[in-house]
Amino acid sequence: MRSLNSILKSIYGKISWGIRWDRQLNMDISFGDPVMKIREPYKSKRLRERADFRSVTIKGKWWLWIFCAHWNLRINDKCMATGASSFKRKQIAMNRLSGQKIVSIKVHPNNGSTEFEFDLGATLRVRRFENDDSVIWTLHFPNGMALCIMSNGTFTYQNGSTPVEKMIPRSLTIA
Repeated sequence: MRSLNSILKSIYGKISWGIRWDRQLNMDISFGDPVMKIREPYKSKRLRERADFRSVTIKGKWWLWIFCAHWNLRINDKCMATGASSFKRKQIAMNRLSGQKIVSIKVHPNNGSTEFEFDLGATLRVRRFENDDSVIWTLHFPNGMALCIMSNGTFTYQNGSTPVEKMIPRSLTIA
């Protein structure tokens, strides 16, 4: 069984880019080389009416999705933005984060709160919305695996297409 630290070490040193914030989806960040994914139109007549177009997305080989969480982004110990900041302030802060290399990820074993540290002085702190077992953030890896950190102090590291109900959570205290 791999430890959380051994799972995370492959992302260290990767450059952040494509950082976005959305009211419903919260924040996502790409790391490493870009990967283009193309979804062809659906062949089914019923589905074609909903998706009769080609969809193209570009994300990093590593892709971080911060979902059910409060966050704040600091640069050189100055608070640049939080999830409650204005859209303009978030954009300015995310632009300052873009291009920085991730150097460490520290996860609190009791509640999954996380500190992402970057090489040029940025720190992204993430904490749960509620005291439950919801996923705070997910990191997708180039090998198809996904690491999910939950707000109850557990994590999963499984194939990214594994349904939530089939995920097997492990304690964050596992070394």
